[in-house]
Amino acid sequence: MVINNTNLNVYIGEIKMIRPGIPFGTGVHNLNVDWNIEYTKKEDEIIEYICTITTIGDIPIKFAIHGYLDSENPVKNIEERYNEISPLILDRCTETMINILNSTKTTTVTIKTVPEVYLSCVSGEL
Repeated sequence: MVINNTNLNVYIGEIKMIRPGIPFGTGVHNLNVDWNIEYTKKEDEIIEYICTITTIGDIPIKFAIHGYLDSENPVKNIEERYNEISPLILDRCTETMINILNSTKTTTVTIKTVPEVYLSCVSGEL
């Protein structure tokens, strides 16, 4: 991520998602979100962040990413630019949430029955 010629590394340490127990399948789902990013400066000059996203609508989801920021510039320069950094972190977190959500949606798997002849041949070899 580059902000006005400042390289900023955004690391993800933990991801937490609580999705509804009700199955949802393919189709279009409207997701309005409420989000928040909290920054914490640690003793060793590292800035940690927690980005939380809560969806409102068809699929209620609670999602959070805990990570940290690393820059070649002093921490003070990063702190002064949270208003530039927050939308970039939110975009990345939203994209990650959607990718995980797509990976956990309900899918149908077809299980084919195995002929008895094949089963007797295989079991005799064991």
